[in-house]
Amino acid sequence: ALRANDEKFRRSMLRVIDSKVPGHSDLKNRFVTINGVYQPTLTMTSGKWQRWRMLFAGWRTSHLAFRTIDNGADCEFQLLAKDGVYLSDFPRPVGELLIPTGGRADVMVRCNSVGSTTYSAIDREVMRVVVEELEGSSMKDNDLIPWAPEVLPKYLQDLTTSKVSPGCSCDTKFSGEGDHSYVNGRSYLSGNHYLHSSYLGAVVERHLSFEKEHSYHQHVYPFQLVSDNFSSNYFQMGDWHDSYMDGDRSAAIRYRPTVLSGKIMIHCHNNIHSDRGMLAKEYVLNITNGQCQCDIFGSISGSGIVDDVGPILQPISAPNSGASRSMMTILALTGSAFAAVI
Repeated sequence: ALRANDEKFRRSMLRVIDSKVPGHSDLKNRFVTINGVYQPTLTMTSGKWQRWRMLFAGWRTSHLAFRTIDNGADCEFQLLAKDGVYLSDFPRPVGELLIPTGGRADVMVRCNSVGSTTYSAIDREVMRVVVEELEGSSMKDNDLIPWAPEVLPKYLQDLTTSKVSPGCSCDTKFSGEGDHSYVNGRSYLSGNHYLHSSYLGAVVERHLSFEKEHSYHQHVYPFQLVSDNFSSNYFQMGDWHDSYMDGDRSAAIRYRPTVLSGKIMIHCHNNIHSDRGMLAKEYVLNITNGQCQCDIFGSISGSGIVDDVGPILQPISAPNSGASRSMMTILALTGSAFAAVI
């Protein structure tokens, strides 16, 4: 943001420095901004619902863990959607928002008393809400009623009880960190080098596991959680995501490729990990009567390939820790949204 001459962000940064936040002089010190502002104050009306659309734009940490730490205004969360997909059991009361790195959440918020509430994220105070009573009116909005979309696209049809297509259940493990960042024990190799493959219409299953805390992110198709071993009700069987992280808990996921064939990137959403090798490619073949492959660790060929899969390259050794690298992170926001950045 500073390189883009973002004046709002620059003023907020100066406030951090001027306020002598502990550790502010250390460039490695992590702090949180919301829409570019450090510890903003938001004014709300007592008893009235607001919809907050939240994006965790952090790039080198775990989940956001957005919660109240001093709830004097009796504020509540009712989860509506995650990663742009509505829940099937809205409204879902949640105590905190465990948004993974790169994840999004839509949440309905109501504060039921006049007063103030303070929120934290990543164990840091990040925002204060001041709640006032609307002059001339003490009417409280009704409680939310259950709602879910009546029609869903084919790629969001429930897969929790579906039979997995033969050969389409594969393991995906994120391990290591820094210069030793791996997917299924190997660093990323460009060109014609793929981890798993599937085909249009297949019910695809992945068993995710993590050696440490990593955020699993999948491009193109959202995936459905089909396991139920989670730390809180923010995650539930049947929910759809494109980013998942619940500490180092494993998870089983499913998705169905329906229209789009070709490459699918998967990676850790900690940019340091993905830049050092914790990413891989899957391939969806443009055929409807095919076979899946797990742990290819090499080239693909034959019918169903719709684009340039790249040259066949030989694996290279992991880079040493002294290698130089450059990195650029771009964040674009549109509409009314909260963006938490560290």
